[in-house]
Amino acid sequence: MRTSGTYGHVAVITAVHSSTVDVLEQNSSPTGKNTYNIADAGCFLTAGSSGGGSCTHLGYYCGNDGPGLSANNLYYCSGTGASPVKSKTCGFTCVTMPSGYDDVCDDTGSCSSAATGYYCGGDKVIGNSATLYLCESSAPAGAQKCSSGKCIVAASGHDDYCA
Repeated sequence: MRTSGTYGHVAVITAVHSSTVDVLEQNSSPTGKNTYNIADAGCFLTAGSSGGGSCTHLGYYCGNDGPGLSANNLYYCSGTGASPVKSKTCGFTCVTMPSGYDDVCDDTGSCSSAATGYYCGGDKVIGNSATLYLCESSAPAGAQKCSSGKCIVAASGHDDYCA
């Protein structure tokens, strides 16, 4: 929010630099784009990004469980707002665990017999029967441990799912 003038001004931030802020706004330029000195800003907020953004809390995360990174890698977050650091490339895929538990690598498994879709371990996918795996073109693309401990094998032609 710009504080100079009588009424102030609100704009959408597109980039933050060391001494300036790029914005998209109405009624100030033909393109709607401007750059302001950070000293002129009364305050500004930026939203987190899903493309490798910051961590929500301490622990291990699969890349597709918040950080917006590779689903087959395990990342470590040293705390809220920290940048995720790659901990390990999983041998098969990374498994998103239920809330309150660190995500883990599944180093033994295979999607080689599976078409694109979701499969319980043991249903065309070598893996834990309480885990739902995502396979894309016979390659792993992530997995989630069913919080109930039950993965349901669906009728042929339909994705399996957690109970």
